[in-house]
Amino acid sequence: LQVLPTTPPSGPTADPRDSWDELDPRATAHLALALDDPALTADLLDAWFRRCVAHRPAAVVDWLLSEPAAQRGTWLQLVLNALRERPTELAQLAAAFSSFAPTPERDALLAQFAEAWSAAQPPAAVEFAATLPDGLGRTHALTLSLQNWIASDVNAASAWLARRAPGPELDTPVFALATDPAVVAFPALAAQWAERIVNPDVRLQGIRVVADTWATHDLAAARRFVATTSALSEEFRRTLLAELDSPPAS
Repeated sequence: LQVLPTTPPSGPTADPRDSWDELDPRATAHLALALDDPALTADLLDAWFRRCVAHRPAAVVDWLLSEPAAQRGTWLQLVLNALRERPTELAQLAAAFSSFAPTPERDALLAQFAEAWSAAQPPAAVEFAATLPDGLGRTHALTLSLQNWIASDVNAASAWLARRAPGPELDTPVFALATDPAVVAFPALAAQWAERIVNPDVRLQGIRVVADTWATHDLAAARRFVATTSALSEEFRRTLLAELDSPPAS
């Protein structure tokens, strides 16, 4: 890592942001935190992180990965706060993440990045996660960003998912969609989503939630669904039918 200059730039128009943000992000961040003025610290962190991401996004990712694991999430959130309403810089940071070889540390930080990005810009975060190569990083990033999108706009998220082929990396968000209150209120639609889940155990749980909800107002329709769906093994079918036929515990 480069070392901070011993003295700040001088002159009537000098601004430390003009030179120090061209050095390493770690020095930038820790210098800002050493200031006594919280407002100035926040302003400098925002300005510096924007410049760092705009000019050296890979250096920002490298710095984040070099920080202690317990602090990475906090630093990442500060960077993302600085990039709010700045889609160009967010896209640059996303591309920088993709350029790093998959490691457990990168994958964990990548998932945090996608989740935080999706809280503000769900479609962009989901599209980014979908472009990642297969692996845990992609699965975690896609799952977390889709869950945020489902929570904020279930119709848009379901339209996106409908265009995708079912796959293990989509099981968790599809389960969340099938059991979302806005979707499960329409049990026939929720049932179609539950049937798309690939993992048989997760699919069983999704179908169970849908069937139980359906049975509260139309037991016969719920039984027909469980009895005829091709998404259940015969063993699971018998189990769910028995559960539907059992009176609720008092």
